[in-house]
Amino acid sequence: MQFGLFLNNGIFEGVDDARALALTVETAELAEELGYDELWVTEHHFIEYGVCSSAITLAGFLLGRTSRIRVGTAVTLAPLVHPVALAEQTALNDQLSGGRFDLGLGRGGYELDYQVFGVPPMRWTTEIEATLEAVIDALSSDETRSTNGFFPYD
Repeated sequence: MQFGLFLNNGIFEGVDDARALALTVETAELAEELGYDELWVTEHHFIEYGVCSSAITLAGFLLGRTSRIRVGTAVTLAPLVHPVALAEQTALNDQLSGGRFDLGLGRGGYELDYQVFGVPPMRWTTEIEATLEAVIDALSSDETRSTNGFFPYD
């Protein structure tokens, strides 16, 4: 059996953004010290309690501050990031951490995220599978090419 920890990395009464992020780092280091197997960080945009706009970036930082525990995103908002950039960031975190990075993808639940980034809400459902397919293709091929209907590139 394995044990993991979900870190919401958000603010609450009496805690500002900087302290919330520091608590996330301290908690990750403590989780490793206590023998946890994995931890997961969140990504939030445009909500008052969110302090992490890039779960992948925070995960990379935590991977650098730890040596054994696996770190994953719960979740990276896949429709808001081009799959090639997502694949590059995933590969970088995984390589630098010695294979301890886990990518969790999701669609999110706040329409405002999509409005601000200019992404049509239809991507919530229609493109999540296409994004996953394109990320897997990019990570498993030496060619920089995709015939994916939503994300073609050559």
